[in-house]
Amino acid sequence: GHYTAVISTCGKAKQWQQALGYLEEVQTHEVEPNVFTYNAAIGACVKGLQFQQALGLMEVMQKDSVLPDLFTYSAAISACEKQAHWQQALQLFEVMRSNELVPDTTIYNAAISACHKGEQWQQAVGLMALMGSNIVLPDLITFSAAISAYEKGGLWQQALGLFEMLLHDDLEPDAIVYNATLSACEKGKQWQQALILLEVMRNSEAPPDPLSYNAVIGACNKAEQWQLALCIWHQMVDDEVAPSLINYNAAISACERGGRWSLGLHLLQELWNAHMLPDVFTYSAATSACERGGQWQRALDILEVMQKNDVEPNVWTYSAAISACGSRGQWQQALGLVEAMMKNNSEPNVVTVNAVISACCTAEQWQRALGYFEEMQNAHLTPNVVSFNALITASEAGKQWQHALSVLEAMRHDDLTPDVISYTAAMSACASAEQWQRALSLLEEMQNAHLTPNVVSFNALITASEAGKQWQHALSVLEATRQDHLTPAVISYTAA
Repeated sequence: GHYTAVISTCGKAKQWQQALGYLEEVQTHEVEPNVFTYNAAIGACVKGLQFQQALGLMEVMQKDSVLPDLFTYSAAISACEKQAHWQQALQLFEVMRSNELVPDTTIYNAAISACHKGEQWQQAVGLMALMGSNIVLPDLITFSAAISAYEKGGLWQQALGLFEMLLHDDLEPDAIVYNATLSACEKGKQWQQALILLEVMRNSEAPPDPLSYNAVIGACNKAEQWQLALCIWHQMVDDEVAPSLINYNAAISACERGGRWSLGLHLLQELWNAHMLPDVFTYSAATSACERGGQWQRALDILEVMQKNDVEPNVWTYSAAISACGSRGQWQQALGLVEAMMKNNSEPNVVTVNAVISACCTAEQWQRALGYFEEMQNAHLTPNVVSFNALITASEAGKQWQHALSVLEAMRHDDLTPDVISYTAAMSACASAEQWQRALSLLEEMQNAHLTPNVVSFNALITASEAGKQWQHALSVLEATRQDHLTPAVISYTAA
């Protein structure tokens, strides 16, 4: 009894080494330590963050034929949870149940949390269900761990269901629970649910923090609701919640999605004024915003600032800058960026090569575009629909209609389904070479594939018909645009 009390005192003071010393002293005096002595030592190790020592003591205890009790298992499973050793935690949990010890809420919480940390959300959910069947009442920690597990699994509906159950049980959610539920909504692109939850949080005892706002802005971004994302940003500022770097990144990303490049750069400047250091994600989002706005020079300025601040651009930063240059016919700048990228040992991906091909296409450098497409394949990068579309467009720019059709065929050979852009670019290539019959054949293929032609598609066919002196056919196509509820462009009437 005396030694147990002393070891417990050491544990409360987090003096785990002294606790183990007293345990050894017990053993040298040929006194058999009992379950309470071991529990005191295990508890001291857990409080001293010596989790492996705690689990080791449990093994020694069993070798000494001392049966663990509820407290022993609770401390041991808690030690596993701290280290995310979910398998060991579940093993101890099952051994405990086989020894006819009934786990309490604290033990369930530790086991669920271990599974959550080990990204084993199915196991965590299973434990929550077992808890209900054994009539063990969950507390706030249980709900928090289980909601976090659902969030990891991308199960936003189940996360919201648990949140509602928590409220039904008259438990007051804390910031951790709110944020886990908001994060689940973000992953599921459930921006409406996230907005409702944020409003509930604003009127609760746990006001939103930067993580809360980040989840809501992220949910809006993922659902292409960039205007709402920026509204939430302004609400955050109005609520006097100091934005963190991740909030700035999310807001700049919203600017990128909405093509609000000037606001994106303003937020970048604001971040600097707040003496915060932008990371590669900040710069990449700002560069993408400039790309959307066709601001190629500003995109290059951002790359220069990154290098001055020793922030290494990643493949997405380069891709956005290359695309920004390409969209404004700055193909030489785009190719220069590819060289800089290679020098920095940053391997181009499919997005990068697509941007380069598009840049060459805009500048009517179709042979260069073809060369980069071949390089992509040699580098074992798998071209996607965007890659093929860029190459077909490049063939059109180079008046290479036969090549455009062969690329379309190669696309099908690679098990890729051509889209409206693919067919329209190929039709435009045929139109430039007065191949009206081939253009018509492509239109029919397009319609058979249940794709709806757009005005550009019809313009290409009208141009091809007019060049082939098929004026009656051109007029019939023009009539078809009206029947399809498309508004003919000026070029349509001019060609017809």
